[in-house]
Amino acid sequence: MKSRAYIAYALSALVLLASLIPLASCRTAPPARPDTAPSVAIDGSTMYCTISWGKRGAYTLSGQAEQLDGSAYSVTLERLDWFNNWQDGWTEASVPLEGKLLLSEAGGSWTASKIEKPVPARTSAAQIRHRNAILEGNQAADLFDRRLERVRATAAWLASESSFSPADGNQFFARAGKVLFPEQNGYPEGTGQSAVNAEFKAGEGLKWNRTYTAQSIPEHLREVRDSGTLWRDWEESRELFYIAYTWEK
Repeated sequence: MKSRAYIAYALSALVLLASLIPLASCRTAPPARPDTAPSVAIDGSTMYCTISWGKRGAYTLSGQAEQLDGSAYSVTLERLDWFNNWQDGWTEASVPLEGKLLLSEAGGSWTASKIEKPVPARTSAAQIRHRNAILEGNQAADLFDRRLERVRATAAWLASESSFSPADGNQFFARAGKVLFPEQNGYPEGTGQSAVNAEFKAGEGLKWNRTYTAQSIPEHLREVRDSGTLWRDWEESRELFYIAYTWEK
């Protein structure tokens, strides 16, 4: 017969395993797919409209709609709802928004185009999970606000570059990855990355070429790139960069 000590040990091990299961789990949703046709819902009584990309609305814009004709609507935006997974957790946020979109429907498929550029206000609610910790309230909202500010600044710079003109989201991720993080994705042609005297700086567990930064990145983005902060933004929420870029363009 097994000893009481052995049984107690086995039970404690099972309890420990059970306690770890919720910590290992992660909220899941497919990444936002801005290139695909959005899912659109318009409440006929209030004309409130939601425009979602992703099966679970990983990226949702909402606001008041005005019908222009039988298949087109002008939407005055009020809110962005954002959700995405990343390797060590997930990010969820709700952000008040100003701007205006044109929605058009043809053959059962919707397209959205910009009338007035969406401009976010301060994040109203957010949750961020990092490994086993969940941040909420003002702390999470502040972190998401700072990330969104960095992302929008980066997207605005990329949009201002005449040589940067990706045809779609896949091209955007490939080209922006090289321009912003050549140490991980390969250097853009003609950037002189093999300079013998290149100076590197460690940040977020990687080494960043400060010589490339000084030559190729605008001054207001250099510190966040060389510290690795921008890389963390990209790794955790790269779809947000593309969405901000489309708002600029």
